[in-house]
Order: sequence, then C-alpha cells, then structure tokens
Amino acid sequence: MRRINFLLCAFAVLFVWGSYTGHSQSEKNRARVSLSYESITGDGSFLVISGKFRGDEGFEPATDMNFDVYQVFEGDSLSALGKATTDAQGEARFALDALSVETANEEGEYTLKVEAKDNEKYRDTDKDITFKKSELVARISEEGGVNHLIATLVDSQTNSPITDQPLLVYVKRLFKPLKIGGEFVSTDENGMISVPVDGDLPGLNGNLTFEVVLSDNDPYGTVKARVTETIGIPIVDESTFNKRTMWSPPGKTPFFLLIFPNLMIVGIWATIALLIFNLFKINKSKS
Repeated sequence: MRRINFLLCAFAVLFVWGSYTGHSQSEKNRARVSLSYESITGDGSFLVISGKFRGDEGFEPATDMNFDVYQVFEGDSLSALGKATTDAQGEARFALDALSVETANEEGEYTLKVEAKDNEKYRDTDKDITFKKSELVARISEEGGVNHLIATLVDSQTNSPITDQPLLVYVKRLFKPLKIGGEFVSTDENGMISVPVDGDLPGLNGNLTFEVVLSDNDPYGTVKARVTETIGIPIVDESTFNKRTMWSPPGKTPFFLLIFPNLMIVGIWATIALLIFNLFKINKSKS
C-alpha cells in the first residue's frame, strides 16, 4: 500500500512539473533561427547566427539569445565549439578557428549545430548547417598596359578549381561600393576571373581597395577576398572633419566655443555671487 501511495505521489509531482514547464515554454517567444557560413581571406571564417521572432510590431530581432555551438560528426556525435549570444540586431558571429581539414568528412563537408536552451525570453530550439570550405585569392596584374583584377577560387579540401561560379567585384568607395565587371563574372575552368580596372578611378593617395565576393553559395556560403593597390588617380584628403570646425565631432570643438561661453558663465555666476554678498552686507548694516 505504501509503495502504491509513493508511486501516486511521484506521478502527481511529475505531472505538475511537466505542466509548469510546458506552460512556461508556451509563454516564451518562438524565435526563428537561420545560419550562414562566411569566410574572409586573411580574417578567418565565421558562423553567422540570426534570430527573430514575431512581436507586436511584426518581426523583431531576437536579442540576447544564447546558443551552444557544436560540430556534428558521423554517428551524430557532437563536439562543443563554444557559445554565442545575439546582439541588438539579433545576430551573432562565431569564429570558426577550431575547424581544420582533418575534421571534415570524406566529402570535405562540415556540419555545425546550434542549440538554444533555457533562455528566459525564447523557447528551446536548434538549427544545423552543412558547408564546404574554399579559398578565394585576389591580386592585381598588369596586362597590355591595363590593370586587371585576377581572382582564383579553389576547394580547400581537394585544392581543385571551382568552376562556373558567379563572383561579384567591387571597388570600395566612401558611401557605397562601386560594382565593376558587370552584374557578375563566372569563374572559368581554372576557377579564375579577370576583370579590367578603369584607369580613371580616384583614390586617396592613389590607393584602391577591391573586394571579390562569392555570395550565398551552396555549399560554400559567402566568401570574400580583398586587395589594395596604388593604381588609382591620387586625390588629397581635404576633409576638415577631424579639425576644430563647427561641423566636427564634440571632441574637436573649436577653442573659441570652449573659452567664450565658459567666460560668460563664470561672469554671470560671479555677478550673482557679488549681488548676494552685497545683500548680506546691506542686511547686516541695517541690523
């Protein structure tokens, strides 16, 4: 009889606890998580985690959402890589320095998984992504008196060229990058592209920064490479933004705006103090 009562009590406790946790989970926001892989030549590779949820005003960024990041191996075994937390835009960039060629599978693929558990505002969720790593190298070469941007795209695992892939080519400008070479340029049988560079592009001290991008590719993700060369028309930076002018940042306020207003404030307070002192003297003389 005692054993039956113990089992009934245990069942009741488990039922109440399950109802409580289920209710608490239902009150949390259901975040939609997306993953993407990004590699920047010379700066490393990253797993980009984005989260959003449906709020009162439509979809809102899932801020301060904590994730555990794992690498998935054959047999669904997991290896912990670290943790990531989304920022004010609902995005987290997790550096993949721990990934090496040896940890890829036979096809050269990597599978990563992220899990969000026990977050105060969001329900538990998980997401995975599979990708391959590639190498994108860019350089400037002069051919027939004309400068060309040469870029090569190869598979990191096999070192074989990646053909028929659209690459975007940009020149860094002050506000928005300038696209050159048309809408895109496809890699040839050697995984290469060659884009002529106009000789009339201006740059600070003649420096031009080019960026080549393989965007949202399956399975290589987003890959970027940058190169800077002194092949532009030299221009002189005549900006006065960092000088003490009326339109400069607060730390570069002109001296006359610092001196004269402060002198006026000191003069006004000195006058008030003098008046108060004279009132005390008048009051004291009457008494």
